Amino acid sequence: MTLNKRTALDRHSSNLQSLALDLSFSVLDEFFLRLDERLMEEFEAVTHQQQWQVMSLARTIQSDKAKLSQLFENEIMDGFVQFRLGRLGGANTQAEDQSICLSLIATEELERDLALTSLARRAETQYMESLFSLNQRLAVVNGGKKLAEDGNPLGPAQFSAALGHMLVPLELDTKYLVLFSRVFEPVLIQQLESLYEKSNGYLIEAGILPNLRYEISKVKQSPTSAASTAPDSVCASPAQVANKPAPAAAVSSAASAAQSDNKPGPANDALLSSDIGDADYQHRMFDAIRQLQNQTAGSVTPTLAEGNEALLLSGLAVAPSSKLVSVIDASTDTGHHVDALEAEHVNPLTVEHYQTVARQIQEQIGQEHRIDSNDRNAIDLVGLIFEYMLGDDLLPDSLKAVLSYLHTPFLKIALLDPVFFEQADHPARQLLNLLAETGRRWVNSDGDSQFKIFPKIKAIVRRAVMDAGHDLALYDELLLEMQQFYSKIKHKIELLEKRAQEKAQGEERLRESKRRVYREIKRRIDQRPLPPAVTVLLLHPWADFMTFELLRFGEASKQWRHGLQLVEDVLWSLRPKTDDDARSRLILMQPILLAELKEAIKSISFNQPKALKLLAILEDLQNQALAAYSVAAAQSSSVAAISPMKSRIAGSEEFNEKAYPEEVFDDQDESLFNAAEKEIVEHLKHIDFGTQFEFDEYQGKSNQRLRVAWYNLKTMRYMLVDNAGRKVKMTSAIDIARLILASHARMISGSTKPFCETALENILIR
Repeated sequence: MTLNKRTALDRHSSNLQSLALDLSFSVLDEFFLRLDERLMEEFEAVTHQQQWQVMSLARTIQSDKAKLSQLFENEIMDGFVQFRLGRLGGANTQAEDQSICLSLIATEELERDLALTSLARRAETQYMESLFSLNQRLAVVNGGKKLAEDGNPLGPAQFSAALGHMLVPLELDTKYLVLFSRVFEPVLIQQLESLYEKSNGYLIEAGILPNLRYEISKVKQSPTSAASTAPDSVCASPAQVANKPAPAAAVSSAASAAQSDNKPGPANDALLSSDIGDADYQHRMFDAIRQLQNQTAGSVTPTLAEGNEALLLSGLAVAPSSKLVSVIDASTDTGHHVDALEAEHVNPLTVEHYQTVARQIQEQIGQEHRIDSNDRNAIDLVGLIFEYMLGDDLLPDSLKAVLSYLHTPFLKIALLDPVFFEQADHPARQLLNLLAETGRRWVNSDGDSQFKIFPKIKAIVRRAVMDAGHDLALYDELLLEMQQFYSKIKHKIELLEKRAQEKAQGEERLRESKRRVYREIKRRIDQRPLPPAVTVLLLHPWADFMTFELLRFGEASKQWRHGLQLVEDVLWSLRPKTDDDARSRLILMQPILLAELKEAIKSISFNQPKALKLLAILEDLQNQALAAYSVAAAQSSSVAAISPMKSRIAGSEEFNEKAYPEEVFDDQDESLFNAAEKEIVEHLKHIDFGTQFEFDEYQGKSNQRLRVAWYNLKTMRYMLVDNAGRKVKMTSAIDIARLILASHARMISGSTKPFCETALENILIR
């Protein structure tokens, strides 16, 4: 490398190192803050014997925070030193991403490695385009030498390695190493976007590949070749896949694929395009998962004991699938499962139960047989589907507990009828989709439901669990029965929601009309000091009458305009009359005005004696305005005649009440919202009807899941219903936003695809 190139390398790497250290400072500050909160949550969740360990760990981190941060930063700086020397990366370039390991039997060492490496892989997938551009530009800075996959000093792998280096002095066990990495991952990924924008921007300003473009090349592949041919590039992060009609597979070696190394990639390198037929898409997705399973099984280095076991098993006869099903039947306590489903509160099967199935079957079939690799893959994949179900936020806990017992029936289906994974219209697969969708829509977290929906789901699951004949026709029968039930319930609940929505819309129209009337009257009063009785008269009975007139005839009607004119006439009638014309007009107007007010008040449900007293006080006030015409006339009037009028006016203070508070009708001023509140409120303006929210506590119920059945964009008020279709409350957007910001509520979002398809897609890309 020439002197000029070496100088440029040192200058550019030094500037990029400053950006990396700035990110490190920001990431570590946020990481330690979140870690402290997470450890406090852990302290409350563990037993008393374990709490001392959590507290000791928290104190150590607090006291050694500066030292730990320095270890992290030193590792980042060392990465740049190695980059300048041309020694960074390369050792792990050929290593496969074990985060996609589909085996359900993982060693503790593998889990510890996954904790640190999988976060780098997910970050690489999310920022594939930015990293591709950065790798290309850094290769130019590096004298034209292509970077190794882990040779980018700004790559996620370097930050992952820095985290591992920082945690060494803490001597964490696997549980806490995983916990720390999970806290670190979202903090890092959130801030990497800014780093890569700044880094690419700096290099572009320095004139390094300013016109570089990242393009996705779509390669048409047949179902048989899709899994083995590596595309030019890949697209879609896991988060993006969940919201698209059909996903593209995420690739563990994203950077090298983007650089077109033309090396065979893993099975999920196959570009699963959304423009192919559904059957073809299902085949490709399953084929990609199966190749990943086979590849993973061959890439995991076994321990000595496991290696000996594998050698012994390799020479044994393969146990047929029917024998495996018989073993499953013999080892499953069906009666216990049925009893569990009969309970009011069902306890779910655990992930550990799913993860031990393959080993238990091998033990049961004895030393004479071994499990075929395809059958083992099927066992693992069924376990992963149900493991995904237990973590699916869209499904209520009560439903997940019941559906967890379908694992054994569906495992037998997968062994006896392998096309279950490939055919979206398989009856068992459709049944699971329908059960999940029914529960997601209409069952609450505690199992509460309308029209015996939850008991019906439990009954369907119980029949599947009790089946001992392995008759696949049973699932056709159960599916038909569930489809008919679903259609009936959907119609009933839609009617309930429609009625609740119509009622809410009517209430909102009434509220809007009241608010309009209130504002029009308040605007005409315009801060004038009025006697309390007149204020009550205008803002109570007369406002109620005008509200109905507005609803009945509309704001363009003569009735509406006449009502507003009457308000102005009442206000005018109270002013002192200092000339003959005004006095004459009031004398003519007074009986007509009072009669009209009296007649209008009779037509509404207002306290009539109180109304008559209000009108009497209004008449006295108008007479007082007439009396002000001539001071001399007032002085010559009978004191006895004026005193009763003054007495009634003075007594009107009893009407100084606040039954019509202004805040009921005034919209909250959005200019007073902070930036975070504004952002959430703006987002709420565009959500779909049916969007679900989960509230930690709402109207006395914990973990309440409610749907937005309807909302009014004018008033930003939202109608919330429970999963049974019953209206719970009308609430405002700002109230929802503040609950979200306080972490007492969250929007539940996810794919709207059928459950099985979503599960398989997530298994493929994780």
